[in-house]
Amino acid sequence: MILNKGDAFAVWENSKFLLAVPTAAGWTPSGRGLLKSPFAHRVLTKCPTLDIEYGRWCQEHGHTPMRSKRYRVVCVPTKPLNPADPHHTYLQYADPRLVEHAYKYLSKLDQTIISPLLGTIDGKMPLKDAFDIASRQAKNNIILVVGGSLWPILTSLQSKGG
Repeated sequence: MILNKGDAFAVWENSKFLLAVPTAAGWTPSGRGLLKSPFAHRVLTKCPTLDIEYGRWCQEHGHTPMRSKRYRVVCVPTKPLNPADPHHTYLQYADPRLVEHAYKYLSKLDQTIISPLLGTIDGKMPLKDAFDIASRQAKNNIILVVGGSLWPILTSLQSKGG
């Protein structure tokens, strides 16, 4: 994994790389995917039908990551599917096993991927836990781009080895 300071969305927007979009595995009553975080909303401004594509995917594949067929995006669920109430899956906290699975999946792709730190912010995973998972699982095809306030914390964790 390569750690960079900046805005993951802006870096992706000015590149030809794929973007990892953390999501909740679930869908609305109308079948749209749960792209509810502020980060995902920014992605929807550039990929306006991504929620439709992802909603269909979740209904068939649950919490399996989805590489978009139309956009340079990979939706990676960090919150598990609640089959009894898929519309409210986004209310859950990130699941460390799904975050780990997401990095493993992304690391197998033969492309460079821009990613925020998965599981944090909207997923409420402790920063150290999320960074430990990223450090263990993310390979060098993943550029982890973090905002200014997280930068000193993560570089400190990185210098300590996790």
